[in-house]
Amino acid sequence: MDARIAQAGPSVTTGSGAAPRVVKVVKPAADQAVTLELGYTQSAKLDLTGVADEKMKFVHVGEKLTILFDNGGSVTVHPFFDSMGHPLQNLSVEMAPGQGMPSAQFAATFPITEDSATTRIVKVVKPGDEEAVTIELGYDQKVKLDLTGVADEKLTLVHIGEKLIILFENQSTVTIHPFFDSMGVPLSNISVGVSPTNVLPSGDFASTVTISTDQSILPTAGPGNAGTEKSGANSTARFALNPTITNAADFRLVATPIGGNGRASSGPLLVGPGRTVKFTITPSLAQSHAEVSG
Repeated sequence: MDARIAQAGPSVTTGSGAAPRVVKVVKPAADQAVTLELGYTQSAKLDLTGVADEKMKFVHVGEKLTILFDNGGSVTVHPFFDSMGHPLQNLSVEMAPGQGMPSAQFAATFPITEDSATTRIVKVVKPGDEEAVTIELGYDQKVKLDLTGVADEKLTLVHIGEKLIILFENQSTVTIHPFFDSMGVPLSNISVGVSPTNVLPSGDFASTVTISTDQSILPTAGPGNAGTEKSGANSTARFALNPTITNAADFRLVATPIGGNGRASSGPLLVGPGRTVKFTITPSLAQSHAEVSG
């Protein structure tokens, strides 16, 4: 996202009857964020006539008034409110030529959403082949999960515990944690951007798309995997190999943690009919190892 600060002129006190500084708002480019610094004492008029026909949403965050446009762009006016949340008396707003109104009248006339915290935007991108990425969102802050960059990808969504796992065709995964609460309900502090003009609450998103609970469709530990057994603090997997992949010159097993980062590799293995491969994955993936017997 491109952030640009526009200074609306020096913050100086004007004499009685002096013309207010006119600050004209224009619609930013897609996903561009613009900040207008007005000052606390100078008389200023916020000119919205150029965007009066646009679809806008007004949000009150602290001393700021943020104008959100349907292309993902935003204009933040600071300050518009005082420390008590009241519109500053030195400001006026013009919505139509020659039809200005005091800031307090504007705030009472147009719906302004109260937002106590800035929404964090988390953009999802497609990882490399077989790569596993985890994104930690937190439980309290408002978050928008931006899926617009992967909207044209073939995605499989999987719900495991509090996690939403996004599986791509290249067998890479992006794990969103948390997306669900302990009861399996999508968290209310999360929204999902499915297109530049369509942002859904997490509950609406979950009811709109197909989300599987079958974790067996997620990438596991390589070819011929016959299942995994838990063994103490480590995980030990035993594999039944298809005869067509025995006697390979450079056969190896690679395991990627579900929803985690990194990978464990067995290194090159020489296997043959009747032999057993024991691949032990330790908490420190680099210390994982495999043994061939029989």
